[in-house]
Amino acid sequence: MPIPVLIGLGLGVAAGVTGVVKAVDAKQKNNQAQNVNEKARKIYDEAKADADRARRTANESVTLLGKERADTLTNECSDFRETFNKIHHIEDSFPVDFGGQLEWNEEAYVEMKKLETIAFSIASGALKGSAAGALTAFGAYGGVMSFGAASTGTAIAGLSGAAATNATLAFLGGGTLAAGGLGIAGGTMVLGGLVAGPALAVLGFTLSSKASANLDNARSNLAKAREIAEELATLRDGCYKIRDVARMYTDMLHKLRHLLSSLTQEMVWGIEQYGTDYRRYPEDVKQTVAAGMATFQAIIPIVRTAIITKDGAVDERALRIIDGAKATLPELRSWQPE
Repeated sequence: MPIPVLIGLGLGVAAGVTGVVKAVDAKQKNNQAQNVNEKARKIYDEAKADADRARRTANESVTLLGKERADTLTNECSDFRETFNKIHHIEDSFPVDFGGQLEWNEEAYVEMKKLETIAFSIASGALKGSAAGALTAFGAYGGVMSFGAASTGTAIAGLSGAAATNATLAFLGGGTLAAGGLGIAGGTMVLGGLVAGPALAVLGFTLSSKASANLDNARSNLAKAREIAEELATLRDGCYKIRDVARMYTDMLHKLRHLLSSLTQEMVWGIEQYGTDYRRYPEDVKQTVAAGMATFQAIIPIVRTAIITKDGAVDERALRIIDGAKATLPELRSWQPE
């Protein structure tokens, strides 16, 4: 009979169609999974590249600040102290001449001398293998990590060691994020509390034979990529904050050291003309000495202050100090003789 044959034929066609539909559906899901995975990969790669750029520029800026600090100490500050030390009887006359508005900080003066010694040692290349790390730590923490050291060598070793063992400095100076270069920061707190390490693991993008599972996994990858991108954005912003503060300090120090150099030259001229007894100086030379002393003292906190805390966040005190220096600079410049 033809009817059973037709029914059998129809069922076979239906099964074939169903098979084709399932195959098409699986292909569409796999294509969709591939597109979602590619989107996740792009989000992840771009966020990772942005964070790595920020890390590099932060490290460069902090190291440049360390170099600027060391150069200022070994040049302008050293020259000023050498010249200033030749002048005597300042204590007897200075407070009267300037109405008590300026006060010499002997303790800070001694600390700066110690920092000069450390800076000279770094600059001389006595510890070349660790000099770069020492400069980075010096830029980040200034005199905070140097004072209290038993010797200059101990202080430099402490600065160099910090670059390798401090989580934030190790992170800033490590390899690229693309290479997983977190140094010892992997899985530890950096940049004020962000956990860097396991959360930044590379996502796995694979396709299995199960289309539905592939699509679910791809969507999971996308969600994870977005989560990691947010973490990397926080990391990036933290690096840029460090970079910005380091640049502000470097710029301010550059301006102050130029001013101090000019004033020191004027003081040298004053000594050549009037000798070393401050009491015999005319008013303009006394004003030059006062301006030099005030500029030197303005440099002290810019050299000493840590710009980041131990856990890697930008130090709020550092921001207050740089704001104070910006407010003081015009007055210091106004004291400079024509």
